Amino acid sequence: MRKPKTLAEYRRLVDDALVEVDEMRNIIDYEMDGASSAASEFLEPLEADLKRLQDALATGTYDFRDEDLPFMAMVSRQSLDALPFKDLLDVINWTHRTGLETGA
Repeated sequence: MRKPKTLAEYRRLVDDALVEVDEMRNIIDYEMDGASSAASEFLEPLEADLKRLQDALATGTYDFRDEDLPFMAMVSRQSLDALPFKDLLDVINWTHRTGLETGA
């Protein structure tokens, strides 16, 4: 997955990650009849962090910084099996740390 070149592309990545969270929650609810799982335990705080990021982008208060986004501590502990969209979250964090792609 490539790094976004514009703020609009970055916002779309965050939006996509929120869709992935919702889809994963629906799958867990459907397959486990609403039972708790290890994945469902980190979905709520992940969603909250992504919504804060989405709000900051929407209001223009967002700043790129060379530090991990708050959700990365829990994301880094997950495998791709447990968190199939981990790569998307990694790109969001990488962009947060290093800014938008400016090269060709």
